[in-house]
Amino acid sequence: MSANKINPMLLIDFYKAVHAEMLPKGITKSVSYFTPRMSRVNRWDKVVMFGLQGFIKNYLIDYFNEEFFGRPFDEVIEDYKRIMDNALGSEAYKIEKVEELHHLGYLPIEIVALPEGTLVPMHVPMFGITNTHPDFAWLPQSLESLISAESWHPMIAATVGYTYRQIVNEYYDKTCDDNIPRARALGAFDFRGEESVESAVKAGAGWCLSFLNTATVPTIPYLEANYNCDCTKEPVAFGSPSTEHSVMCSNYAIDGDEITLLRRLLTEIYPNTSFSAVLDSYDYWNIIDNVLPELKPEIMAHNGCMLMRGDSGDCVEVVTKTVFKLWEQF
Repeated sequence: MSANKINPMLLIDFYKAVHAEMLPKGITKSVSYFTPRMSRVNRWDKVVMFGLQGFIKNYLIDYFNEEFFGRPFDEVIEDYKRIMDNALGSEAYKIEKVEELHHLGYLPIEIVALPEGTLVPMHVPMFGITNTHPDFAWLPQSLESLISAESWHPMIAATVGYTYRQIVNEYYDKTCDDNIPRARALGAFDFRGEESVESAVKAGAGWCLSFLNTATVPTIPYLEANYNCDCTKEPVAFGSPSTEHSVMCSNYAIDGDEITLLRRLLTEIYPNTSFSAVLDSYDYWNIIDNVLPELKPEIMAHNGCMLMRGDSGDCVEVVTKTVFKLWEQF
C-alpha cells in the first residue's frame, strides 16, 4: 500500500460504518440521490452537472480496484479494523459487511445521471445511485461522503465558468465582432489558490466547459483521460506566455528600467507570438502613460497581441482606465 493511499472503505464519516446495522432487517434495495438543495449565490438557481464521469473512473473503478479489491483480504480487513477498533470501538460496528464486499470483488452499484453539462435547477436530482446486489443495500449511502466531497467543487467551478460565459455572450452581442472566439475571451488563473492539486485540476476542467483559456496545465491530461478528448486533434485548453513579478523585478535589477525587457519581449523573444506582461511591479500607470507610448513602433510592428496585466488595485478602475488610455495612445 502506498504511503499516501487510504483504504477506500475508510473514506467515510465515522457514522457510515454503523448504519448498515440500523437499516430495516431484510432490506434488499436502497436508492440515494445527489441533489443541489440551495444556492448561496443570489444569481444562481441552477448548477452545471459536471465531474461525475471522472469521479467514477478515478475512484469507484480505479481506486477501489487498486486499494481494496486488488489488495489481499487480510491486509484490507486489518487496516479497516485497526482504525475503527481504536477510534470508534470494536463493539460499535460489524466488520462482516466489509468482508463480504471484498469477497464479492466489485462495487455492486448502478448510477443513473443527467448528461454532463446539463444546467440543473435547485432541488432537482442530478444523479441517483442504487445497489445491484440484495446483500448491499447499505452501500449507496456509505459512499455519500466520498461522492459529495469529490463532486460539488467541479460543479461549482463549471457553474462559475458558465456564469462568466453568459456575461461574455451578452456583451459580445452588443459591442463587438466574433473575430476573437468567445471561448478565448476569459481565462482562469486559479491553480495556486485552490485547496489542493486535485481540486485545481478538476476546477480547471469545469472552467473549460465554457472557456478554453486556463493556466492549469494538468487539466488537459485529466480531461483526456476521463472525457475522451485529445489536445492534438481538437481544442481542449490553451495556455499563454506571460511574465511574472520575479521576471520583471530581476530584469529591473539589472537594467534599471522595465522598457528594456518589454522591448526584448516584443522584438527578440516573442516577435511573432502573443504574450502577457505584468506591469504593476513598480509603477503601473507610468508604464501605461509613458513607457508603452515610447514602445509604440515596436508594438505596432509586433506580429501578435501584447496583453497588459494590471494585477493590483481596483479591477474596474484599472481595466477601464487602461482601455481608455491605450485607446487615446494607439
